[in-house]
Amino acid sequence: MTTPAPAVRLTGVAKSFGRQYAVKDVTLDIAQNEFFSILGPSGCGKTTLMRMITGFETPTTGVVELGGVAANRLPPHKRDLNMLFQSYALFPHLHVGANVAFELRVRRRPRAAIDEAVRGALALVRLDGYGHRRVSELSGGQQQRVAIARALVSRPALLLLDEPLGALDQKLRAEMQLELKKLQREVGVTFVSVTHDQEEALTMSDRIAVMNEGRVLQVGSAQEIYERPANRFVADFIGTSNFLTGRLGPGRTLVVDGLGAIRIPGTDLPDGTEVHLAVRPENVRIARAENELPTGGVALAATLQQAVYLGHGVRYHLGLANGATAVAEQRGPADQAPRVGERVWIGWSPDLSRILSE
Repeated sequence: MTTPAPAVRLTGVAKSFGRQYAVKDVTLDIAQNEFFSILGPSGCGKTTLMRMITGFETPTTGVVELGGVAANRLPPHKRDLNMLFQSYALFPHLHVGANVAFELRVRRRPRAAIDEAVRGALALVRLDGYGHRRVSELSGGQQQRVAIARALVSRPALLLLDEPLGALDQKLRAEMQLELKKLQREVGVTFVSVTHDQEEALTMSDRIAVMNEGRVLQVGSAQEIYERPANRFVADFIGTSNFLTGRLGPGRTLVVDGLGAIRIPGTDLPDGTEVHLAVRPENVRIARAENELPTGGVALAATLQQAVYLGHGVRYHLGLANGATAVAEQRGPADQAPRVGERVWIGWSPDLSRILSE
């Protein structure tokens, strides 16, 4: 049995504008029926990469393949894909059904086939019976569903989403993240989402590509990228991390100026290598005495600088002896938390930290 071609394959893809490269040597595969997110800060090249997939930009070098077919010279309207924009791009003068039917009417599909496809698309996004409603009468979430129905009505092989939930409030955005992922599984279409929202990418994606300065730094599942970041940028951009920089010492230690030797997980790097130790705030314990921390782990004296109540727990901002800062998150009653200015101890299991060479 032959393996199907990836929905998208990028091989050595780069894009320059004059002497400035927006995308540099990107090679990756996006599988059929996958929810794939391209994640990175503004200006990292993710939108340019998406535009090369859609055909609105031509690569300076490299090859874009869609479903196993080289697409560099294929115009956008000849590519079996559609786009969902942050602004929805709905026509306010058309009712819901006409918005969804727009692309099919441009293609001159038979009226009966259009009506059937529109009913199916609206049912897919749970808007049965909304065909004759005006767009202005809908909530933000309903308008988002209409835009999704319009993007899927022609059943493209690939749907690209450009910051798809950016126009929604926080609560509705969280709801739509789950809705989009569920919908993607139901329709079996490859979704490629371009976003700078880490939570959005972690929630919806089967895999994520993290970009910075035109390059893809890491590709993996949400769990892989969060728990095993490839470098300091990924560890810092995805969630929050504490960093300590020092040189590897003997016996699985990291020697940090002003803090001494700190226990670390195993690494193949030679002693003397300068590295970063990264540990997530939720893996850092805080205690009033050193003997209250688990034995065999890291223990550092600290001063509590700020405590932020989060509802589910408390986030502590702490100062270390060498002037560095650290963040710890701990569940439990806020009234039992240490007070600002109090001397405390923080610690973690070495196995819950990660050594990064860059």
